[in-house]
Amino acid sequence: MIIQAGTHELLLDDAIRLARQAATADVQVTLDITPGVPHVFQAYYPILDEATAALDRAGQLLSAHLTGSQTTAGPEQLSEIKGVNRFKFHEGTVEEFKRLSTQAMDIVRAKDTGTLQYEIYFNEDQSECIVYERYRDSTAVIEHGAHVAHLNEAIFATGSVSSELLGEPSAELTARIAGSGIPLFRPFLSM
Repeated sequence: MIIQAGTHELLLDDAIRLARQAATADVQVTLDITPGVPHVFQAYYPILDEATAALDRAGQLLSAHLTGSQTTAGPEQLSEIKGVNRFKFHEGTVEEFKRLSTQAMDIVRAKDTGTLQYEIYFNEDQSECIVYERYRDSTAVIEHGAHVAHLNEAIFATGSVSSELLGEPSAELTARIAGSGIPLFRPFLSM
C-alpha cells in the first residue's frame, strides 16, 4: 500500500494514522509525504515537479509489486530501516525530554517525508523510555537526522542512550553511522 500526501494536505493526519494502522496490521505500507503541496497535488503533474516525482515513486512501487522484485530503482530505495533507542533519564530531566520530544514530533510531522513511525514509550515510573522509529528507506533516515539535528545534543543530555539500527542501510547511511557506536542488525528472518 502506498499513501501519498502533502504537508499542506487537509487529510495529512488521517494519512499518517492510516499508515500506522496498516503497519500495525502487518500491511506493507509506504507513507510518502511531499513537503509544501496541497490535497490531490498529483493532479498537477503537468506543471508541478513534485507531482511528477510522486507519481514516479508510486509507479516504481507498483512495478516492484507486480514483478515481485524489491524495486525497479535500485535495491536500497524501498528497504525499510528501523531504529530503537533506549533512554535512562538523569534525575529531574524527564520533563525536559518530553518538551524536546514534542518539538521533535512536530518536526517529524511537518517535514519528514519518509518517516513511517515515530513513537515514544515510557516505563511505569518514567525513569526510562524507548523511542521506536521506522523509515521508508535510508534516505528517510538521513533526512530525519538533518531535521532534528539541532535538538540531539539537548535530548541526549537528559540521560544515557543506547541505540540500534535494523535493516539494510544504503552505503551512504552505513558510512554516516560508522564509528558512532550504533550497532547495525541486518535481517535474517521475517514474515
